[in-house]
This record gives sequence, structure tokens and C-alpha cells, in this order.
Amino acid sequence: MNASIKKTMRAIAVAVLSGFCSTQSLASIFIRGAVWQTNHTDSELNSSFGPDLAVGGIFGTAQHHEVSVEVSKYNWEWTRPSQTAGIGWTGSGDAKSLLASYRYYFGKPDSLIRCYLGASVGQTKIDGDLLFNGSGVRWMGKADKTQPVFGGTVGISCNVGSHASCELGYRYSEIRGFDATVSLFGTDLPSRQIDFPKTSAHILTAGLRVSF
Repeated sequence: MNASIKKTMRAIAVAVLSGFCSTQSLASIFIRGAVWQTNHTDSELNSSFGPDLAVGGIFGTAQHHEVSVEVSKYNWEWTRPSQTAGIGWTGSGDAKSLLASYRYYFGKPDSLIRCYLGASVGQTKIDGDLLFNGSGVRWMGKADKTQPVFGGTVGISCNVGSHASCELGYRYSEIRGFDATVSLFGTDLPSRQIDFPKTSAHILTAGLRVSF
């Protein structure tokens, strides 16, 4: 996906959220810290933990609407064995996401427990090192791509005070596939491309939201 399309997607997301916020009264602003466990549907990627930070606003007289900007990071490890024993690809690195998110909370603001549904759209920057070892051959390279990501979330929020709530949730996230360039170590031979397919993830989250 080229840069102009990515810029267009970001502009659309900002315009939609800005238009929504302009039609609703701001009840409060908040900050939320969370940790999550990511379980990839791609068997080549290992499960991982990571932090998440969101800042945004709560809108409406019944405080049903939440709009936020989220940043998150998690480490990844990748293994792609070949058909020959002892030969295969390995990789590791991190993924950093920037998301625009919306949640709808059910129930009254002073309810002990409220359920929510939501959606997110944004982009993920993937960095890492790749290595192929086997039969005296070493291919080395780097993954350095920024890809669109989108997903949905569902969870529960438990009020623990007039300005704080604990949250447990589930998020489904999907990242577009990409490729990475690798070179044969110690030679000037042409580089080659390694393809990573589109991947999705099941993410469990736990966090604390504090409003002001």
C-alpha cells in the first residue's frame, strides 16, 4: 500500500472521529494504561505480551461514547522451518501501532459493571531481523514495514471509584501482509524477497482507565 493511500485512510479516520465528537457533548477526558497478550492465528508467529496507552474523551450525557488515540507495542518471534531438517528461517523484532478507536458503553455511568463494543483502525510499524541458517548458507535481512491494521473489541468495565474503572477485554486485529528483503551473507549475490501473509490476532487486554 503506497504512502498516498495510507495518508488518505488516516485523514478519513480523523475526519469521521472529529465529526462525531463535534455532535456530542464532552463529559470527561481520560487516560488508560493496559497490557495485552497477543495470540496470532499464523502458527509461524509466537504469542507475545505488550503495553498499550490510550488518551481520549468520553462523550454524551449518558457517557456511552468513548473516542481515543492508542499507541501500543509488542515483541514478536517468527519461525518458518523448511523441508530439510535443521534448516529454516527465524526472526524477531517489535511492532508499534497507532490506532484511532471508538467504544460504545452500555448501561448507566454509575453502574458497577458496564459492557462495551468497539472498533479501531490505524497502522502498525514492523521492525525486526531475519536469519536463514543451514548447510553453511546464511541469508540475513531486516523487516521494516508500515502496514494498515483494523479490528474490533468487546469487554467489560468495572467502576472502582468515581473517576476510575478496571477493564477486561478481547480484541480481534488484522494486519495486511508484507515482504522483506534479505541478502546472502558475505556475498554480492542478488537479494531476495520473503513474503509474510496477512495475519490476524486474538488479543486479551487488562487495563485501568482514569477520567478527569
